[in-house]
Amino acid sequence: MEQSIAFDEQNKIWSRSSKNNGVPLNSLIGPAILNRLKEMDKDKVLEINHANGRETTVKEMYGMSVTCAKNLVNLGIQQGDIVAIIANLTYYTTPLCFGCFIQGAIVNPIPVTSTDEGFEHIMSYINPKIIIYETCFKDRIEKAIEKVKPSNLEYFICSNNDIENILFKPVDDIDSFTAPDLGDPSKIIAAMPLTSGSTGKQKAIQISHSFYMFGMMNWFESFKGMRYYIGSNFGWMSQIAALAQPVFIEQVRIYSDNQPSGEYMAQVIYDTKATHFFSASFAVPDLIEYCIANEKVHYLASLRKLLTGGAPIPQALYKEIETLLPNCQFICGYGMTEMNGTIATDERLTNRDGVLLIPGLQLRILDTNRNPVGRNSMGKIELKPLNVNFLGYHNMDEVNKESFVDGWISTGDYGAMNDQNLLNVFGRYKDLIFCDEHVVRGLCYKKNEPITKQLLCKHRCHIICP
Repeated sequence: MEQSIAFDEQNKIWSRSSKNNGVPLNSLIGPAILNRLKEMDKDKVLEINHANGRETTVKEMYGMSVTCAKNLVNLGIQQGDIVAIIANLTYYTTPLCFGCFIQGAIVNPIPVTSTDEGFEHIMSYINPKIIIYETCFKDRIEKAIEKVKPSNLEYFICSNNDIENILFKPVDDIDSFTAPDLGDPSKIIAAMPLTSGSTGKQKAIQISHSFYMFGMMNWFESFKGMRYYIGSNFGWMSQIAALAQPVFIEQVRIYSDNQPSGEYMAQVIYDTKATHFFSASFAVPDLIEYCIANEKVHYLASLRKLLTGGAPIPQALYKEIETLLPNCQFICGYGMTEMNGTIATDERLTNRDGVLLIPGLQLRILDTNRNPVGRNSMGKIELKPLNVNFLGYHNMDEVNKESFVDGWISTGDYGAMNDQNLLNVFGRYKDLIFCDEHVVRGLCYKKNEPITKQLLCKHRCHIICP
């Protein structure tokens, strides 16, 4: 197993060097995409919509991306204006985002699973210039807009009907188009995905053009030649990063505007002969259980890698998948939106003793006094990307001062690095209970019962708050 993990014993910092795979790291996304598309076979298929079988070729992607960019200018959209997208994946999603990247508009994907209260908070907090919405969400979004009245909002465009006539109406001089120079890629915001909200109201993390490219360079490049399907709604950072992968990493992206379920995900994989599947941890059991119950495990025969993240996976499920799909590697990832997605995975590991830091990152473990500790010592996990910088959360100066210190981000998680330089994550620090310096975890707390009565020990215990 090649780990390439270096440990600085003096400073107690683990690091893994970046990969050089030809992806232009310190570049603006728009020009990099257009230049790459010009080099590719014009008839090469980049995307397939399973719902209707519609394919997008290199030629079509180039034309639609430039068309969108020029129409954004015609609407008066300027660099730094925010384009909120509240819709499932469609034929127009990728060129819409590419058009924004080209002209300097900021892509803000909003999870379609957001509550009414969540929509209100996001509209007030983000204050977008444009909202691209799907018809089924119209009433809820209009209700949120009426309540908070975002001052910057000028355009409310339906992705089902209006988008083709507004952002993709024909324009001239597509072939001679030159993308504008927006400035320093490390300082220009490309996207603002939202955090999960597990620690309070959702925050928008500002992903620079450089950071976006960094994510593709350091992990997804290992999936060249794949046909991959992401079984999750648009809104995850992984979905945003996935849009450009077919351009730079020779992949075919499979998507659908239908809601994912175990049955539907199995059908997509079977129909498209997908080789790679990625989804949240809660979706994987649905997929496997459906296939077993309906004797359709063979629907997954084309898979070579099954990736999941968002929560730990039970060991029993690992073993079940390995038995059912001997030609498929099951990979569990640990990540966060603030880190542009993935932080570590158990890919290429022969055991499940932890997760391996992806290339391009540094990691340290801090004790309660913020002193770095070495192997097998538990503490708060902090991370730092190599060669790129954080731009912080949108309009949250005080939170940024607390969360981003000297280029490091506090993940809010508690864990340790073992002797093999693998990371073990024990949970969210604020949710853990400590008993005689040992972590008590996995408890189901009861609201009306003292916490000490729910512990599986008789020692004096206390809750540690961050």
